[in-house]
Amino acid sequence: MENLGRYTNTEGYIVPNDKRLPGWVWGCGMGCLRIMLLRLSVLSAGVFFAGMVGVFMAPPVSGQPPVPPPARIEVDCSQRVGTIRPMLGVNNGPQGTSGEDLTKAYREMGVDFIRTHDFYGPTDLHEIFPDWKSDPANPKNYRFESSDQKIKAIVDGGFKVLFRLGESWGGPRKPPPDFEKCAEVCRRIVMHYNEGWADGFRFGIKYWEIWNEPDIRLFWTGTPEQFYKLYELVAKKLKKHDPTLKVGGPAASTIGRRYLGDFLKYLSEHNVPLDFYSWHFYGGFIVLYGGDARTPQRIDKRVRSALKQAGFEKTESICDEWNWTLFGPNRRGAGNAAFTAAALIAFQDTSVSIQTRYRGDDHFLGMFLREGKMDKPAYAYKAMRMMLDTPQRVRVTPSYGGSFAALAGLSEDGKKLSVLLAGYSQRAGKLSIVIDHFGEENQKATLAICVLDSKRDLVKIACPSVSVRPSIKLEQEFHCPTVQLLQFELDDTCGPVMQLTFSDANDEDGAFAIADDGTVYFAWISDRVGNTDVCMKSSRDGVNWNDPWPVVQTPVDDLMNNMVRTSGGRGPLWARR
Repeated sequence: MENLGRYTNTEGYIVPNDKRLPGWVWGCGMGCLRIMLLRLSVLSAGVFFAGMVGVFMAPPVSGQPPVPPPARIEVDCSQRVGTIRPMLGVNNGPQGTSGEDLTKAYREMGVDFIRTHDFYGPTDLHEIFPDWKSDPANPKNYRFESSDQKIKAIVDGGFKVLFRLGESWGGPRKPPPDFEKCAEVCRRIVMHYNEGWADGFRFGIKYWEIWNEPDIRLFWTGTPEQFYKLYELVAKKLKKHDPTLKVGGPAASTIGRRYLGDFLKYLSEHNVPLDFYSWHFYGGFIVLYGGDARTPQRIDKRVRSALKQAGFEKTESICDEWNWTLFGPNRRGAGNAAFTAAALIAFQDTSVSIQTRYRGDDHFLGMFLREGKMDKPAYAYKAMRMMLDTPQRVRVTPSYGGSFAALAGLSEDGKKLSVLLAGYSQRAGKLSIVIDHFGEENQKATLAICVLDSKRDLVKIACPSVSVRPSIKLEQEFHCPTVQLLQFELDDTCGPVMQLTFSDANDEDGAFAIADDGTVYFAWISDRVGNTDVCMKSSRDGVNWNDPWPVVQTPVDDLMNNMVRTSGGRGPLWARR
């Protein structure tokens, strides 16, 4: 552990001031990018990326700096506001693009779901069923080998699969030549992984997503109406084969009319099942203009409203692709880690049932470096996983601010408190934290702070114990971008103060001893009967005590000097005056 640089007694701490490296606030919304893609689709790849470099390397808009974090947040442990939900999914993995096995690290990060998108071959339709002229009922016409390797690694690692039926980036973009045959191929893929067909498996995969981002020409060159029909045929085929499957889509890149309102209207009118509606977001454009990480909350609210209006109230909302930005330094590093942590906090206040960040592996948008080394965003996931050890969520005011998010939770027994702070702007300021109603009077708590920033990877900083009542008050210089996890644990060795003697007499000079059988004895002198005598009481647990009795009671004053525990039991020592 790292020593804390400055500490203001038991009232607070100040994180050491790190020199912040100069840099830009990077970002551009995915929706903005995709609009430009549609307009520039006739250009060559080289011209396109040259243009994008100019867009993504622009500095922040003048006069609109990021908003600094709030000056004060309050945590009220008496106000329970639900349970912190485990939502730590990713796209890809646990096998890295360079062949590394990231299973152990994924577990350390708390990864639960893995979406099978952009394996660039494995799990893609054209890889599994390469010849659309062949018979989909014949197992020999399928190539499952590369896909089996990916899916088996996910299941063997203890992760759940969200299987995307469709194509990766760079794969076929045209609609399948035969929609009915495509539906049958998808059914056979389900049979292979869930029912053992074609020397397959019995993995029991529940979530099956139909296509990826049909709203942009990088993945679908057909019309929206063509996609509606394809979705209808595949969804009905799968649900008829196995009604327990959860089938959904469309993994829309933007929440527009054609793939939200119109799509849902078509499904409703044609009685098409939709167990989940999936959508994507990239938040850099919002951050550039001083926004916060609540973008998923706003999108989910819109999705939820549209689902209700179309009669799909029970349909799940799933965000299965998101990140801060596609290009620039903030696709990695401390800035991305802080935004990642803030977004994970924001997902807690949505109806989203599953989220899978893009991506989890060592891809340039992933959370790992080469050779399986965790990068900064991976530690943001680990911080949220550590929050699950204190799942009883308590109120934080405010939970969100300018480029800032906070989350707090108690353990089931109330003895541990965790507070997760994420600041992803380029600003700094003093932050005061006040924690109320944690522990009892005169109790103390140990405090450790795990810091994730440009120089530290969730490094644990040891701090002195703090008094929990009337409040814990901490103050620090909050240099963004950063993620900080504050972990408090009540000191059980020092419980609340108890009164052991009850009388109007003078009771003084108390002493303790523990007998061989574990009984705790407390002796003191008292003048409650006129003279000064030695009294004693005992307890088996240190909490429940029996009534006192006189140990020495004579006509003269008896003054106890000490009490010792001997090999033969106990022995009060006193002097008679």
